[in-house]
Amino acid sequence: MVTQGVDFALDIALKALDVAKGPKVNNLLYIIMLKRLIADLYMIKHDYEAANMYLEKAMKIAQNNDMRFMQMLLYHSFAKYNEEMISIYKDNAQEYAQTAVEMYKSSLKLCQNLMLSAYENLIRKDLTSFNVACKLKNLTIIIED
Repeated sequence: MVTQGVDFALDIALKALDVAKGPKVNNLLYIIMLKRLIADLYMIKHDYEAANMYLEKAMKIAQNNDMRFMQMLLYHSFAKYNEEMISIYKDNAQEYAQTAVEMYKSSLKLCQNLMLSAYENLIRKDLTSFNVACKLKNLTIIIED
């Protein structure tokens, strides 16, 4: 049942992305937001390769156009992606955990530069929860500001 809903949402998001890329709209903000949404939907479906591809494409657009707010959101999504990878690729869990920390730190840095205290609090909360989860899994991560 959940898969059908996700598949339906994914179908709509992919169609919306085609429209956003079209000549009548061609809006980079919409394109990035839709790619991030599509990546989230692929993560729900456990298609991590597709999720990573959409996140990378969205980040490239955001970086090329100096869209720092979108970069902040995408770094947060990359952190969540790497968290997911820990449970899938247990042999590389330590590496994925540290990469997640680096993504959280990049997101936090942008929050601070943009003076987005609400987002900063949210990301700090996620990072703290992640730190606790890593301790429970006996993963050592380095969190330094």
